[in-house]
Amino acid sequence: MKMATAELGDQRIILDVTETPAEMATGLLGRNILPRGHGMIFRFPQNTRTAFTMTGMQFPIDMIFVAANWDIVWVFERARPGVAGYLSPVPYRYVIEVPAGTYARSRVGRVRILSFPLSA
Repeated sequence: MKMATAELGDQRIILDVTETPAEMATGLLGRNILPRGHGMIFRFPQNTRTAFTMTGMQFPIDMIFVAANWDIVWVFERARPGVAGYLSPVPYRYVIEVPAGTYARSRVGRVRILSFPLSA
């Protein structure tokens, strides 16, 4: 899996980049923990409002919905395992999943991307 690096405020985060439909469907499932400073980014070919599910997850996360210009458009903080439909009320291009509490420590309105693969 390719990697990206981003900053949320003063927090640097290493992100796994989902590249295939299978990786997007699996996401963080099967993991028992997501260490601080790590996460996953989902990249869509165009703006979307696809719902995200926490069914089968083992731990809470923050879901950060991001526009094509890297502005944060919506956040679900501490999304709980077992909940089936987290849906942003506005379209987005990316979703970043990070350990619960990460967004509360930053409270920024934009993601700063330091490195990102050019194509999936």
